[in-house]
Amino acid sequence: NLDGFLFCALASPGVVRRCKSLMVGRSFDMPLLGTVFRLFGHEPVHFLKDEDGKFSVDKEKQAPVNDRVRAHVENGGILAFCPEGAINKGDPTRCLPLRRGSFQLAIDLGVPIFGFAALGQHR
Repeated sequence: NLDGFLFCALASPGVVRRCKSLMVGRSFDMPLLGTVFRLFGHEPVHFLKDEDGKFSVDKEKQAPVNDRVRAHVENGGILAFCPEGAINKGDPTRCLPLRRGSFQLAIDLGVPIFGFAALGQHR
């Protein structure tokens, strides 16, 4: 699910410099794209299991990532992420439930939250 990356890549140059995306850690293992993600400064999410619907994170691995993301947002950076965590394979025209933990940083820092939806990502 690369919506966050696409948002960052397609936004205006002023936004791109300030934008990071959270994406599944295995995305960084992809040839070429993994390097691009690192160069853009995107950050991994270290899930405990690589299974559909399992979104618990490895807290030890994720802690330094969360610290970097927090510092980025505190310094005026933009964070793009997919709060539902996956594409709805049953009906991809409907968003899955949003996970509360995805929004915790914005809640803690009192920063605005903006929504973005991209229909047709299942094709």
